[in-house]
Amino acid sequence: MPCHLASTLTSASLQDHVFDPEVWSRQKPEAEFGPNIGFREYSLLDNPRMPAAVRDSVVQVNVCLPGQPCVEAASGGKLVVNITAPLTDVDAKAVFAPLTTVKVLQFSSMLGLFGGFAEDATRERFYRRVRDYAGIWCCIHAHPGHIWYDLLYDKDHTDRHNRHFNGTWHIVTGP
Repeated sequence: MPCHLASTLTSASLQDHVFDPEVWSRQKPEAEFGPNIGFREYSLLDNPRMPAAVRDSVVQVNVCLPGQPCVEAASGGKLVVNITAPLTDVDAKAVFAPLTTVKVLQFSSMLGLFGGFAEDATRERFYRRVRDYAGIWCCIHAHPGHIWYDLLYDKDHTDRHNRHFNGTWHIVTGP
């Protein structure tokens, strides 16, 4: 089953400044990069061409953080599922397996939900896939005067230009 990420950006024009849709949509071998990640327009569920069967198939997912109360309510008579975060990728597959027929999962929050990958190899494939998704930002007064967005800025990693970051990102122009 393909994975799709619905952008929650409030402006469609923002996506092409943070993400590079052309790079994102390139197909890469799953053995090396993990599953492809599709994307949709930010207004997908508001699109009048969206079938009612999709729009009406909604489950409210309440993310419950340890030590904090979990909100039980959902609006509009939606089915509510409470999950305790954080979840690894393997935990998430198990928790959401009973909901595979649901078309829309509406999360109360994503903060603290993802607890990482259960296996290092899966994490590395994911990092290889998303490393190049971000675009370029222009301009600052320097030569060259552009900065590449780095989706992994807070991780110990090597970026697309073979520059190593130790988890503390700082502005680096170029490459």
